[in-house]
Amino acid sequence: MVAWYISYMLGWYTIPLLALLCVLGTFIRMLVPFLLEARKLSHLPGPPCHRIISGHGEFFKEVMRSSDRYGIMFDVWLEWSKEYGPLFQYRHYHKHVIPIVYGEDTLKVLHDIGNTRFIFKDSLKFYMGHRILGDNGMLLTPYNEAWRIKKTILKKFLNTRTVADYEDRLLQVLDRALDNLSEGLLPSVATPLPDRGNHRVIDVHDVLKLVQKISSDIMGLCLFDKDFGCSSTSQSESSDLAEISSQVANECFKMIADPSRKLPFRKTATKQTTCQNIAKMRQTARDIIENGSSLTDEFVKSFNDIDDIIDDVNSLLFAGQDTTSNALTYALANIGHLQEINKWLREEIDSVSASAPWAHINELPRLDAVVKETMRLYPSAPMTLRTLHKDYSIAGYRVPQGSTVWVSPYTAGRDPNYWEDPTTFSPQRFINTKEIPRYRYFPFMTGPHECSGKHFAMIKLKMVVFHVLKRYDIEMLNSSMPAPQMSITMHPRRPIHLRFTEID
Repeated sequence: MVAWYISYMLGWYTIPLLALLCVLGTFIRMLVPFLLEARKLSHLPGPPCHRIISGHGEFFKEVMRSSDRYGIMFDVWLEWSKEYGPLFQYRHYHKHVIPIVYGEDTLKVLHDIGNTRFIFKDSLKFYMGHRILGDNGMLLTPYNEAWRIKKTILKKFLNTRTVADYEDRLLQVLDRALDNLSEGLLPSVATPLPDRGNHRVIDVHDVLKLVQKISSDIMGLCLFDKDFGCSSTSQSESSDLAEISSQVANECFKMIADPSRKLPFRKTATKQTTCQNIAKMRQTARDIIENGSSLTDEFVKSFNDIDDIIDDVNSLLFAGQDTTSNALTYALANIGHLQEINKWLREEIDSVSASAPWAHINELPRLDAVVKETMRLYPSAPMTLRTLHKDYSIAGYRVPQGSTVWVSPYTAGRDPNYWEDPTTFSPQRFINTKEIPRYRYFPFMTGPHECSGKHFAMIKLKMVVFHVLKRYDIEMLNSSMPAPQMSITMHPRRPIHLRFTEID
């Protein structure tokens, strides 16, 4: 009625004119900060603009689609660093990207608690109006008292001594999963083949899905006193949690990489599925809290908002399940692909009893080296971002306050200036080696936001690899190692196909 009255008094063209002015005002509001930032960063080196409107945005969309050709974004950074040095800048649509590809300056950026995390909050807080991690989820909480309380709680349940107490639960999940695998009771991920003599043979057609199930069940039983049943033959209400959380994470990353996917009129079946999966994740988290566990009870004591606690549980599921699953996938794939590594590692594992306690397994140098080499080449969380609270001098350039810099353990772990044959999987480099500088190798990040679950992740990785190799000889059936693909975490672009043959 008001719009009709204005148009009647001022003329029919008033409403379209007001709409045009609104659009123009929004455009100017976005353009002015962008131009000011571009001026502040003009002294930094970098590749020439790829396209006027999107910068390098369309190029990196092509990189995502064709990682077999280009590698992933971080491989492009390593290539560009040969020409522009370890620090440069380019434009991704309306955002300026400033990577620190490698170098000691990564430490001073990550260790400064004044530098705030910038991890695409808008894409992780809500998805098409559906709450994922909210405003105060553990991954998104800014440096404040709530963040310090959450870190203290996690340290209580994820320190070295406490993690050792999870050994029995971890073995319970592993034994059940591997028994079901041998019996052919996990048809969604593996197919039994004719026996070789007295030895069973199982084709695991997507090892990532198998270890996702195992990892989810370990997370549930150890941290939340809940059996998700992902690797069980019985169908619990959350038996597909592993695939659900992975699908949500992948879709969130696609919206980060391609902002046009956020447009409300681009409704697809994938978006509908994602919204349903988010609802399932939040209901699972609510059930965990209502059923109670030592960990969630600590959060309930410290915080009143149930939705915020649901955000924290989902943050743990996001951060703890997908990351170790990807690392396990690449560890088993490289062991199955490189038979000399397989034989070298098996010599050590065969010398230890299958009933050896975690403390003994943790002291196996070759197993430790294989896990570390996997994390060097394929860090599950391959990047982090920090918004600078002051001017910094990085690689000889002044990077102004308010800039957001990207730091990547992937590029640090493949820096040819430090690592010999950086793209070769060679765990021997971690045997009897001198101490590696922290800025060269930080798969669990470093500084105030170093991964709180790193001890728990290492026990999962080593225990799963140890017990899989105790029961099976593994062989990769892919002709070559599938290229990695970016999501919130990094995972293989194509399924990795392994053949498991039972051994005596």
